[in-house]
Amino acid sequence: MKLTKEETIIADCHYWLGECSFNQRDYSKSIAHFRNALIGNTDKKDIAQARIAESYIRVGKTEEAKIAYQNLLRDYPKSSQTPKAKKMLQQL
Repeated sequence: MKLTKEETIIADCHYWLGECSFNQRDYSKSIAHFRNALIGNTDKKDIAQARIAESYIRVGKTEEAKIAYQNLLRDYPKSSQTPKAKKMLQQL
């Protein structure tokens, strides 16, 4: 299935809305936006996955954060986010 340009724009918008929500400390909303970004076609999927994990940490959901970091390592092993994900998994 090929995604349209509009779907790419929508995914990018969700990513940036996730960043805005994260910076406003509205972590449940940031998780929702970052998840929507993962569905679409954005080049920021690895960062969105890392931000999901960080959001879970901020709300005290350690197990969900671990799963999110594991998903990042599985789906984006060459990401710039990989070293941080590995470090965080050791700490959680």
